[in-house]
Parts: sequence; structure tokens; C-alpha cells
Amino acid sequence: MSFCRSFFRNEDGASAAEFALVLPLFILLIFSVFAAGIMMNSAMALQRATEVSARCLSAQRTDCSVANIATFAENQYEGPFLDNLTFVANDGDADCDGYRVTASGTLNWFAGTGILSAPMNTSACYPGPY
Repeated sequence: MSFCRSFFRNEDGASAAEFALVLPLFILLIFSVFAAGIMMNSAMALQRATEVSARCLSAQRTDCSVANIATFAENQYEGPFLDNLTFVANDGDADCDGYRVTASGTLNWFAGTGILSAPMNTSACYPGPY
């Protein structure tokens, strides 16, 4: 009887048990922060590439045109790898008095249990030419 009483009153290993309960949630939080950062970086880089491309078209520079906007915009994109990255330019859009460039792609990353995908879409309009 005294063995049972001393066994149940023993608190050795309590912090190890608490650590084992909290560790999976902490690891999930850390990887979620990394994934969110990668997604934000990708979204901002995609938006920047579309804005630079629309501005280049509006300025009528010689290194970009509606025909080669995909190549120009892909060179401007500096984010993580996106599957099916496409850029399309329009110059007669009713909502945009100038050039509109739209971009889309898919960000894939390993999330521990499998591959997760996040579709990315953006659009930029730059007025002109004047």
C-alpha cells in the first residue's frame, strides 16, 4: 500500500510529460510561420513582377512588348518557384486605361503530411501611353 501511495505522489518526469504534450504544437507553429513567410514572399514577388511589367509596357520600352511579356515578367519574378507561372498582357481593357498584366501560378510546399498547394493570382494596371 505504501508503494502505491509513494508512486502516485512522485512528480519525477512531470516536466518531460508536459514537454511531450507541447512539442508537437510548437513544431506545428514554427513550420506554419515558415510556410506563411514563403507564401507572403511569393505573393509580393508576383505582384512586383506584374507591376513592373505593366509599367514597362506603358512606357513603351524596347525590351518588353505585349508579345514577349511572359519572358520579361518571368525575369522580373524573384520569388520561390511557382508551378504553371503565366503572365498575360492586355492593352484594350475597359477597366484599365492602359496596359493590364495578369499573373497566376501555384505554390507547392511539403507540409509534413503531404504537399499543399496555394494558387496565386494577381493583376496590375498601369495607365498610358501618353
